[in-house]
Amino acid sequence: MRRVLILIILWGMPFASPLYPAAEDGKACTVHFARVPQSGLNGIQAAGGQSDSVRYTVSDISYGKQYESGVLDMSLSFDGEPVTLHHDDTSRYQVLSAEYSFTKAKGAHGSGCALFYRDDHEVVLKPEASLWLGNSGDLGSFTVEFRINPSTIRDGAVIFSRLGSLNGSIQGIEIKLHRGRVFSGFYGIFEDKSGFKKNVEHHGVTSIHADKWYHYVLSFDRSDGRLSSYLDGKEQETQYLTADGTPDTAPYTPRFGVVSDQAVINRDFPPAIIGRGFCGLIDELKISLQPLAVSAERYQIKTTAFAPRKLNGREPKNAGGTVTSPVYSFNDFGTRVVSFDWDEKLPDGTFIWMEFRTSDSLFAEKDNQPRWYRISNSQKEIFKTVGEDKKPLRGRYYQWRANLAVSPDGKSAPELSNIRLKYQPDLPPGAPMFFEVVSAGDENVLLRWKKNTDYDIGGYRLYYSTSTDRYEGIITFANGKKIDNTYQKGDYIYLSLDNRVIEENLRADSRGLLAYPLLRNTVLYYFAVSAYDTYRPGTPYNHESKLSDRKSARPYAGTEIISENSAKAP
Repeated sequence: MRRVLILIILWGMPFASPLYPAAEDGKACTVHFARVPQSGLNGIQAAGGQSDSVRYTVSDISYGKQYESGVLDMSLSFDGEPVTLHHDDTSRYQVLSAEYSFTKAKGAHGSGCALFYRDDHEVVLKPEASLWLGNSGDLGSFTVEFRINPSTIRDGAVIFSRLGSLNGSIQGIEIKLHRGRVFSGFYGIFEDKSGFKKNVEHHGVTSIHADKWYHYVLSFDRSDGRLSSYLDGKEQETQYLTADGTPDTAPYTPRFGVVSDQAVINRDFPPAIIGRGFCGLIDELKISLQPLAVSAERYQIKTTAFAPRKLNGREPKNAGGTVTSPVYSFNDFGTRVVSFDWDEKLPDGTFIWMEFRTSDSLFAEKDNQPRWYRISNSQKEIFKTVGEDKKPLRGRYYQWRANLAVSPDGKSAPELSNIRLKYQPDLPPGAPMFFEVVSAGDENVLLRWKKNTDYDIGGYRLYYSTSTDRYEGIITFANGKKIDNTYQKGDYIYLSLDNRVIEENLRADSRGLLAYPLLRNTVLYYFAVSAYDTYRPGTPYNHESKLSDRKSARPYAGTEIISENSAKAP
């Protein structure tokens, strides 16, 4: 009955239909994905037919507004009117509000940029726990970069900030104009091994002037603790955030969260603010999850030598695109993904990486939850991975996202095809066998059934009622013990059902939907038993068997004469 209620709730909610036959008897089955709808292609063109013949590649391998999706967490290209800005370019961050004037100013990249000049001009992003700006754990390596063209040098004008209050003190990141320079501050972010928080500030050495474009980069390398800032490729300041200030000792850990009871948590999720109090142009604001040095070495980019003419007036960034699938549905909850594979062609300097997420709860394509997890080609037993919620990555609904990046010279692009996964359903246990009424006594019924031999049996549920069309009570434990295969020794479960056991289960029923009628003599009762497995017991996602054959019994007073050969409870 609980399964029926769940399906009614989900009816009419959009998700992609399964593209595969149901796997029988728990055997693994392979999905070959059809062409992703055009709405799921960002900077990608698709060619070929369906399923394994469709091929994806980057549609624009030049360095336009396409971004390095493999490591990009957030991107705002400001290539449109603020009324159209509902998410950032990656679709990861929700835009809570956007107030600026869109302009096609000279020197802007892509279609245009954002002009800030009014007091209410700003863009506000919503951090989520699954994203970098809401991450409570180790932030790792990162690079924050943007282009600005101030029309007025306002002291304190915010370019980017993510500031909250932790125990009454400011905590977060702030990049602003200060004394005619670009200032960056980290407050309560970097901590040493003892958990002591260190504030870090970069004041800059190069003054900026009005009506001129500047490219600013702030980069942290988690491997050696190097924090560096650059203006137009020129190094402004470098610090090694380590115990002795050198790259030879352990680096500090960057994190927004705090350690509490041996767990790392976030106590606040302040919004990210762009352009508050700023007067001028802002363009191409990005947060990448790698240090600038790695990007420069991997893609042969020098921070001191931008070549506008060779790169069509664009700074060297790795172009790419994403293929985001619809949300697909398996046939049942807790389905295991055994492997995920794809075919790829990777010319020199190109690469592809994949993300995957799954949940028993239905989610939309652009939801921030559940969290995305990076997977490798031909990765096995994804279902054994434990997610941030301490649960294995299993579920009924799932989605994948492929990230394609072109070569740094803008001449070659990768090709992706034949995307497929192998899954194994977690089938319900078999219905208990040999269920029978052993005897009926004074407001008591003795029942028994053979123990189920499925490998992941979690326990049994006894359904009973005074009616044949519904069940009015569910018995899951008796005398303080859960009814499972450890309830009694031997091959059979014997359950002596009386009013004390019924009251015991009634008190434990937090939902209060069932009546749990007491056993009264001469009243006819109906019984059936089911088995359930160990997957998320106590939730609607648990797998339960069909009911056994229904049996009936009528309690009555008096003492029964039991022969020596009659079955007795152990």
